[in-house]
Amino acid sequence: MNRLPTLLASFSFALGAASAIAALTLWNQQQKFIDGAQRVPATVADIREIGGKRMPVLEFTQPDGTIQHVSAPNVSADAYPAKAKVELLYDPVRPMQSRVADFRSQWLTASIFGACALVFLAIAGRLFRTRARAAARPSAKLQNGAASRRKR
Repeated sequence: MNRLPTLLASFSFALGAASAIAALTLWNQQQKFIDGAQRVPATVADIREIGGKRMPVLEFTQPDGTIQHVSAPNVSADAYPAKAKVELLYDPVRPMQSRVADFRSQWLTASIFGACALVFLAIAGRLFRTRARAAARPSAKLQNGAASRRKR
């Protein structure tokens, strides 16, 4: 009996489950951040190269009038040129914890993990279903053997 389809189905299921857990965890963390964050307008004050990666430095004003500068490591410098206006979410308790309020910065990673989960779970389901159907079908050898015994 060929065990490869069962192993592939099990591996796909494990990857799908792990991806689903990662997607849900990332979604939950992001939702918690958004629930406690303040939304403010910000401006790209500068583009800096940090660790070989170009990233924008965002400037915003806190409600108390304090001007804050934060780097946005999860944002491409090419997406936001200098002096661009952006919406920023920041944690009032830790203002350095901030994210640009766009889909890419907030939900892209969780969405990718969610899509991977769907693909891997669909593959696993298809492989398990094919395997179950093959197991339920009587094999040709058994049918031929039964037919030859009947002829005797």
